[in-house]
Order: sequence, then structure tokens, then C-alpha cells
Amino acid sequence: FEDALRKSRRTLLLGELGTGKSTLAAWAIAAIQAQSNSAVSFLIPAKQLELPSKISPSNLLDAISAFISGSIAPDLPPMRTQSLLKAKIETTIFLDGLDEIESDKIGTLLREFAAIPEHWETATVVATGRPIELSGSSYPEWQIVTTMALTEEDKQHIFENEALAEGRSPGESGKHAIELLTRLRKAPALAQLISTPLSARLFYFRLSQTTSAEVFTLGDLAYEAIQDRLAGWAKKDDKQKTTEYFEMYFPDADSRSTLLGSIAFGLGTKTQ
Repeated sequence: FEDALRKSRRTLLLGELGTGKSTLAAWAIAAIQAQSNSAVSFLIPAKQLELPSKISPSNLLDAISAFISGSIAPDLPPMRTQSLLKAKIETTIFLDGLDEIESDKIGTLLREFAAIPEHWETATVVATGRPIELSGSSYPEWQIVTTMALTEEDKQHIFENEALAEGRSPGESGKHAIELLTRLRKAPALAQLISTPLSARLFYFRLSQTTSAEVFTLGDLAYEAIQDRLAGWAKKDDKQKTTEYFEMYFPDADSRSTLLGSIAFGLGTKTQ
């Protein structure tokens, strides 16, 4: 991903839910900051930008500047991103989660965001999103990068970090991660299903509770993962809540799984 960023000033990172787009963006920012004392980079959640009704490169940068001053560096004097660019400072702006904003704004936002490097030569823009939500948008001017399925090494790394988060020692965590990979090799269908960072984290707990992944059916494991995602995941994910009204009417895993089942049943009925 870092190599791709060096090849273009406009990069669009596409990947499905839980494939690690935000994590890749954060790693890239850390790498940029480590490699240069003069370059700056910002990670901006797209859904937290206060976008104007008519978007242009200039007022988009104003919205980005307002977010940086209000949420990233509220203790510093207000800053203007345009000032950095006018001073010829290499500035990389990551706009994360295009799929989380209103669908009718995505196309315009992508177009105007892509125009920023045309006006400021030291600007690099990077956007992330899910392909399905961006399917109605055109982005020929963007370099497209897609996330990859997890390798066994990636899975081991995630399992090890999950074990560390549980309070295990580094030595115990490494050993436990290897044990989980061994169980996965005995269940090829499950190993194939765990192809993203999100799915690896979701299935980690159940894999840790048994000595053999084959004791449980794939349906059992998937059901428990869905239940965890519906209820306890918010505490693990530690992200800003954006569904207050939904949570008011569907406060727990049971009510949400009932709703999900009703939707699935309705869709299944329509296709028959």
C-alpha cells in the first residue's frame, strides 16, 4: 500500500467490510510521519466532515481544516490546510469511509477531492470505501488499490494480538496463536471463511474455547460470531456511535437478530 501511494497523488483503497482499510490507512500515516520530518498527514473520517451543500476543492479543504482544528488538535490555534499547501509542504489527506456518507454525495465528493492535487502540487489524497456503495460513482482519475485476503501469517498476528489484549504474556500469546492456526488447518471451510481482520477477530473467541474447530458446525460458529457482532462488538471496536435511534428500538442482540432474521426471510421469500 505504501508503495502504491508513492506512484500517484490520488489513491482509492477499496475493500469489503472488515478487510482492514482503516488500519492500512493508519499504518500508512505512521510510515509517512516516520520517513519525513517535514511531511504531514491526516486521517479524516468522512462521516464526521460537515460537508457544504455544494462541494468544491476549496470548501472541502475548509471542512477538513475545521475537523482537524476541532477534533485532532483542539488545543492549538485554528489551522488552514491551504496554508500548508501554499507553503509547499507535502500533505497527505486520508478520507476514510466514503461508504458511510449519503450515497448522493459520494460521486461529487470523490470528484472534488481528486481535484485538490490539480490546484496544490504538494497535496496527496487517499480515500477508502466499499466497492458496492461506490458502484454508482465514476473514478477514472484515481489509482485503485484493493485489500487482500489474510495469509496464515496475518491470521497468526491477529490471534496473537487478541491474546495479548486478553492479558496473556507475549510467550503465551505466540503459542496460543499457533494452536489456533493448527485448529483452522483441520477445518478448511472455516479457514476459508476467516479471510479478513474482522472475521479473524470475530471467530477468535470461539476458536479459543475448544480444542478442535470441527467439534462445532460452521453454522454454530457463524451464529455466535453474528451474535457477538450484534451486541458486544461496539465495546471492542470503540468507535463513535452513529445509530442512536436504532439502538433505542433494538437495544440487544436478541432484538437485532430477530430483525435480521425477518429481513433475511423476507428477501428469501421474494427470490423464490
